[in-house]
Amino acid sequence: MVRRCPRDAAVTRERILASAELLFERQGVQSVTLEQVAGAIAMTRGAIYGHFRSRADLLAAVMARAEAHIAGRLAAFAGNGRGAARSDLEHALAAMLRDEAVLRYAGIVLGLLHHACTPACELCQLTLHIRARSRALCDGLGRLLGDQDKAVLLAAHLWGLLCARSLWLAPVDLAGCVEPLLRLYGE
Repeated sequence: MVRRCPRDAAVTRERILASAELLFERQGVQSVTLEQVAGAIAMTRGAIYGHFRSRADLLAAVMARAEAHIAGRLAAFAGNGRGAARSDLEHALAAMLRDEAVLRYAGIVLGLLHHACTPACELCQLTLHIRARSRALCDGLGRLLGDQDKAVLLAAHLWGLLCARSLWLAPVDLAGCVEPLLRLYGE
């Protein structure tokens, strides 16, 4: 058996995650198997198991990447810690809605939240985690906007836009929706 260095393992893990994200986005969370992820990057299913214990473990890693990416985007909201100025908020929202990775992750999360649950469901824990993180997101947005009710509504509107876009039901450039949204919330 050939031993690989940690850098090689990290590169392989990154290839697996990128392949999984692409397949989850294109085919949906329900229909993608570890064999398909492995086949897309000319690996074996056993090689995938060297990095992830199960499909749920792979999905959890994809969700962790999504969470980190979106958290990075939301950090732009924080500004000076006293709340976001309208121009900062508008710029940060527009950047988020133009971000292809955010759109891809929204589609994956949407598929995960609407999975067909079975008695031996491996995805329900991920769903619970996503719901808890979305509540934390609304709380953080509430602190930035100074109004929790507005934050929840803004988050719901953003989620709706992202989901509609991931289903190709909304315009390609969602950034044009930011100014009307902020006007709606009196920002």
